[in-house]
Amino acid sequence: MNLKEQSYIRRNIKVLDHAKKTANIFKTCKYFGISRDRYYNWKRAYEEKGATTLINKKTLP
Repeated sequence: MNLKEQSYIRRNIKVLDHAKKTANIFKTCKYFGISRDRYYNWKRAYEEKGATTLINKKTLP
């Protein structure tokens, strides 16, 4: 895993932790500039498969 992937994981875990700490997903998503759908996808993936699923994978056209 390279440094860029590690930074994505840290950021996404920070988002999940912030939402858990504040208990307000709407404000967390607004603060970090992400959609609630993305938040719930990250949360589900993290709970099911762990931190490595939080790597930002860009799709090819």
